[in-house]
Amino acid sequence: MFNKKPASLTVQNGSTIPASTIRLSAGRTVDATASYLAPDVTIVGNVVSQSQVHIECSIVGDVQAKAVVVGSGARITGNVVGEDVTVHGRINGEIHGLRITLLAGAYVEGEMHHDSLAIEHGAYFDGRSRRPQATDDVKPAQGTTQLQVMPEGVAALAKPGAA
Repeated sequence: MFNKKPASLTVQNGSTIPASTIRLSAGRTVDATASYLAPDVTIVGNVVSQSQVHIECSIVGDVQAKAVVVGSGARITGNVVGEDVTVHGRINGEIHGLRITLLAGAYVEGEMHHDSLAIEHGAYFDGRSRRPQATDDVKPAQGTTQLQVMPEGVAALAKPGAA
């Protein structure tokens, strides 16, 4: 009765997301201001958001948001940066996050830089997993929600408007 999941989630712009595509790790919820990128979308370029992004589409470029959910139908060729990164789809590139979760069915090729990492049975990962020496290396930069992840050998992402 109380554990019953809704068939879909209606977001702020009125569009509906099937509940079966929304799978987060325990204790995490969908942000009411989340942006949803539908499966019929293809993006060539970067995606930047100040809140959560739920991706079900193909992206050739980098994704940067406070929280990133890579749905089962998503395919990203590029880097992903967020405080929380939950992957159920496919990523070819680096992932930088405070908390990274690879769900069953996830396919990741590349480096992961994280403070916390969880990999479910059935997820595929080929690459390097790196935990920075100091926790300050994975905290959001002051005055922005964008992450400055700076383990050795990895350049920090520029702040918005910086050249």
